[in-house]
Amino acid sequence: MSDAVLSNLISAASGIVGALVGGSFTVWGAIKAVKMTAQDLESAEIRRQKVGCLVSLAGLRFTISNNPMVPDEYKSRFMYEMNKIPSLWADDPEVMKNLRDFHAENNNDRFVMLLRNLGRTTKISTEKLSDADLKTISLLQLSGH
Repeated sequence: MSDAVLSNLISAASGIVGALVGGSFTVWGAIKAVKMTAQDLESAEIRRQKVGCLVSLAGLRFTISNNPMVPDEYKSRFMYEMNKIPSLWADDPEVMKNLRDFHAENNNDRFVMLLRNLGRTTKISTEKLSDADLKTISLLQLSGH
């Protein structure tokens, strides 16, 4: 074989090997990027769900008062949000303990502790609110009652 043919074969082989290596890295990178994007989207959606649940619970905290005029629709919404906690915070043992404690004894102190821990995991600054801020419930006279 002549040197020119051998040189051409080596060039072709190195080009093929380079293309295979480059293509492999490209495919690997694309797969990795898709997985990371999916994880980021899932994390963002879970955070959005957590924030929505926490805000709803804080807004609906009046439903745990002894006021007999609280409409059933608000009680139902409160229960719906409370039932989302185990799914959204299952990986947080402190939140789950606070939830069990609240279910064992429904009182303001246990609910405030639950709200604080829910806020801690969502980076909502519930620690800057006093207990009085979280316990204060404003009830207005609703029409039809």
